Amino acid sequence: MLNSENFGYVMKATFLGHATVYLETNETKILIDPFLTGNPKAAAKASDLNPEFIVLTHGHSDHTVDAVPIAKRTGATIIATIELARWLARDGVTTSPQGHGGWCKYPFGAVKFKPAFHSSSVTDDNGRPIYLGEPAGVIIQV
Repeated sequence: MLNSENFGYVMKATFLGHATVYLETNETKILIDPFLTGNPKAAAKASDLNPEFIVLTHGHSDHTVDAVPIAKRTGATIIATIELARWLARDGVTTSPQGHGGWCKYPFGAVKFKPAFHSSSVTDDNGRPIYLGEPAGVIIQV
């Protein structure tokens, strides 16, 4: 857990297991790559978290499994690359699709996706892969 009191605000970053991080500032809560349900090493339950924003780096289920259920419960906006955000929007959640390279402003600050070398897909019920766009590293400015 990291705490920063620079510039008159506090940011707390809590690692919850695998790639899941929960960022909390004085004004907002941001959840990154939520994989809590079914993760035996998760340090929290999905029902314990109440983010306003969920940031996803790519489409693998071990980074997204709790995104839609949490977003439906809390009303959180899911911030993801274009293909992944559009795919998740089919489930009736609010998404903010964005491409790589440009900053997108949000009430808490801004998010920028950078290229990452990885895959980003899931398989459908018939075992066929579904391409979910390019994976990303993410820079979150608060």
